[in-house]
Amino acid sequence: MTRTKLIAALVCSSLLAVGVAQAAIGDPVLDGAIQAGQIGEQADGYLGAVTASTPADVRARLDQVNIRRRAAYTDRAQARNVTVDEMARATGCTLLPKNTPTGAYFRSETGAWTRNTGAITLPAYCPK
Repeated sequence: MTRTKLIAALVCSSLLAVGVAQAAIGDPVLDGAIQAGQIGEQADGYLGAVTASTPADVRARLDQVNIRRRAAYTDRAQARNVTVDEMARATGCTLLPKNTPTGAYFRSETGAWTRNTGAITLPAYCPK
């Protein structure tokens, strides 16, 4: 088992410990932007803008969520003696399916934005 896969398994077993995994982002503007295809979850554990035309107010809120996520990943990474990027990617294994409803976009580990048609292909480092 790769180090990232092991970390992802640990994250999956303690989802709420990070405090960022939820069925929706929890911000009505961002949840609407996900539904509208403007933003989406990324395999790296962060939110991203799907298009260059994503409104500035949505981008600002997206940045704030990512700042909070990075802080949570940093805390958890230090507690588990792993890198912040490993923690973020491992958490992404859970966030992708949890925060990407059918019809919404997600960004794979290859960098391609893909519409969720009912099945999300998780990165290779995610536990199966």
